[in-house]
Amino acid sequence: MKGLRRLSCLTVCVYLCLASPVFGDVVSDWNSIASQTILTAGPARPGPSSILDYAVVHAAIHDAIQAFEKRFAPYGPAIPNATGSQVAAAARAAHDV
Repeated sequence: MKGLRRLSCLTVCVYLCLASPVFGDVVSDWNSIASQTILTAGPARPGPSSILDYAVVHAAIHDAIQAFEKRFAPYGPAIPNATGSQVAAAARAAHDV
């Protein structure tokens, strides 16, 4: 009985360690998706291009959110009169990149 209890505890601990964290915001979620995508691209892209890939994804997310908030200057051309959901716009921008 004691061995079964230890095995159960060990199994639960292993599953908790393997669980991926869940974030409540679109930027963190798409950062995780971009990380997985860039890492699985592997050696197909030479040099430090993965750093640039992250930068482009986050610049697109920044510009999509700033089209609504207008707190900071966008990296690309401004998007006038943005309407709809900021979350959907950021997710679409990250997905398209």
